[in-house]
Amino acid sequence: MCPSNLQEAHDQAVKAVERQREQEQQKKRRLKAVEAEALFREQKSQFFGIAFTDGTIQVRVLESVQEYVEEGTSMHHCLFLC
Repeated sequence: MCPSNLQEAHDQAVKAVERQREQEQQKKRRLKAVEAEALFREQKSQFFGIAFTDGTIQVRVLESVQEYVEEGTSMHHCLFLC
């Protein structure tokens, strides 16, 4: 009935619970951000369309909250969370 290594099983269970909680928190933050989309567009729309490049690197203004979410996820950094 008991796992052969109780401490390891405990640690794995704790990590699973922590991952679940973090996913729930991220979902709440994303929902809150999506609700703020109208305010974001109102405040930032004057910058939409701005972009520049040196031929290798391209920089452009992100034009929605969803783009911030996607950028943070794809680049594995806290762009959206900060």
